[in-house]
Amino acid sequence: GGRIVNVAQIIELVMTCILYVVVSGNLMYNSFPNLPVSQKSWSIIATAVLLPCAFLKNLKAVSKFSLLCTLAHFVINILVIAYCLSRARDWAWDKVK
Repeated sequence: GGRIVNVAQIIELVMTCILYVVVSGNLMYNSFPNLPVSQKSWSIIATAVLLPCAFLKNLKAVSKFSLLCTLAHFVINILVIAYCLSRARDWAWDKVK
């Protein structure tokens, strides 16, 4: 039973890593639509940037990356909320049920 769970976890983690590369390529492609770079090319660039993370050997480096990602999420969330609130006057409040 333990081996089945281990195999399932490995498959799930590999699929998550693949999904992150695909999402990164799609996000970059749609963020910069005027650049002559295809979505596949963005995925390759994302893979090249993220590949060194696959060879981290200790949890200290992983924890540092995790902290940086958490801080980046906070900054992004604050920017999105600030942008949305700055556009609140344009919202159609009468259409909200």
